[in-house]
Parts: sequence; C-alpha cells; structure tokens
Amino acid sequence: MMYEDVENKECTIHGHLNVFEKESDSHWSPAAAAAGLLYTAAAGIEPGFRKITAIRPGSGDAGGVKLRYRSHGQMSEALLTAAILSVSGGLQDAYTYVYRGGVFANAQTGNIVLLSHNIFEGNLDQALRYIIPLFFFALGIAAAEMIRQIYKNSGKVHWRQLVLLVEMLLLFIVGFMPVSLNMAANAMVSFSCAMQVQAFRKVKGYAFASTMCIGNLRSGMDTLCAYFRTHDRELLKKALCYWEIIFLFGVGAGIGGRFVEILGARTIWLSCLLLMGSFLLMFIREEIEEQEEILKEKGAA
Repeated sequence: MMYEDVENKECTIHGHLNVFEKESDSHWSPAAAAAGLLYTAAAGIEPGFRKITAIRPGSGDAGGVKLRYRSHGQMSEALLTAAILSVSGGLQDAYTYVYRGGVFANAQTGNIVLLSHNIFEGNLDQALRYIIPLFFFALGIAAAEMIRQIYKNSGKVHWRQLVLLVEMLLLFIVGFMPVSLNMAANAMVSFSCAMQVQAFRKVKGYAFASTMCIGNLRSGMDTLCAYFRTHDRELLKKALCYWEIIFLFGVGAGIGGRFVEILGARTIWLSCLLLMGSFLLMFIREEIEEQEEILKEKGAA
C-alpha cells in the first residue's frame, strides 16, 4: 500500500490507484482510504467527497482503475467567511476588554494570567471575574460539539449555521445588558466565542482560529519559513492567508474599541451583523451546489 499525505492524495490499494482531491473536513489515513474504496465499489460514492469526476484505467496498474474525486468544498472554510468571522472575533475581544471591565472574551490565556495575578495578590473577588469566562468558554466548546453531533446530518440547515444563530442570539441579548451585569455579559460572550472557534476551524483547508491570533501567528510564520526554504508558491499563498486573518482580527479589534465610545453596550450588535453575513453566505453556497446538481442531472438525461 502506498500513501502520500499531499494536496491530491493517491494510494494504491489491492491493485487500484486512487486519486483523491483534497476534502476540507476529512483526515485521510490508509485505513480510511481502503474503507473508502470498498464503499465506493458498493455504493458508487466516497465518504467525504461529493462527486466522482472521472473513472479511467490506471496507468501502470494491471487491471487497476484510476478514480478521481472532487469535493465542492464548504463555504464555512472559504476565505471570505473566515475574514468576516475574524473581524467579528477581534471586535468581541475589544468589546469585553474595553467596555466590560478588562476581561477577554477570546484570549483565555490573558484571563488565566490575570486570574493567577489576582489570586496571588489576595484579590479573590477580582479573580472571580476571570474564572467565569474561562468556565463558560469551556461550556461553549462542549455546546458546539453537541450541536455538531446532533445536527451534522441535517439536510436543511448546516450545523455550523445553527452555531451562528445561537451566537447571534446571545450577543444580541448582551447588547441590552448594563455594566452592572458585566460578569454575566462576559460569560455569554465567552460562551459564544468558544462555539465559534470550535465550529470554524479551517480556512481553505488550513487549520486556523477566528477568535485568537497566537495559533495563526505561529502557522503563518512557520509556513513563511517553509516558503523561503522551498520557494513553493502554494506555501506563500497559505502564509498570506494566515497574515490576512491576523490583520482582519486587528481591524475588528480596532472597530470594537472605537465604536464602544459611540454605541456603548450595543457595539456588540456589529458582531451580530457580521455573523449574519457568514450565516447567509453558507446559504448561498448551498444554493450554488444545488443548481450544479440540477444542471448535471439534466445533462445526463
């Protein structure tokens, strides 16, 4: 068995050469590819791929066939979606830190530092302000995962869209909450941020985070160094993708900090508008794919 983890995956299994184009939500292994081959033979499709785009004899493989699969991709992983979510993530962090008492909605590392500092200084009442966002951030991750497990096979609405709906609802409520309820407001924003970071973890097939920068910064610099070693333009594109996301997160933070002076608590509603844009983009993508299916069926008839 031959297997190579590259953009287009090829593996020879029982005399068959299989070529897989990258599918954004799948993590291929030799065992999974072997299982996929058996599944294809039985049902004519491959798990994780939308369409077989070509079936033809495999060169150099006696009796083998060469299969090529194509994934439509997901709008949830498009650069435009990631850009909108990153602006929203930066805005949320600035909102809670500037307006809601110096607490981070996304950067839980910062909250842990401030929590530890206050504990060692004996300021236990202040420490509570940072424990609650940490706790609700963890709950938000669990909630997003539960939504994925329950609705991942839903045919009407993508489970990630449900995550966005819950996030928008929570943030809309936060916009009405006075500063006397900052602790509850920060908990709700942290919960929604965690749902977002759990649901949207890739851009163009690359792992990323829309609500924090440290992982994107590491990946962007690592990929840029790899480009300077290899001069592979695909690596340069990947690195630039990360730097764009980091830049847009900063733009969102700047917008959040600036509009707090104008809109106050309702600044978070700007994030709701951005999330609504991402929600609608996923519908547009689904409509495009549905039209492609109809056209192909008519062509086949």
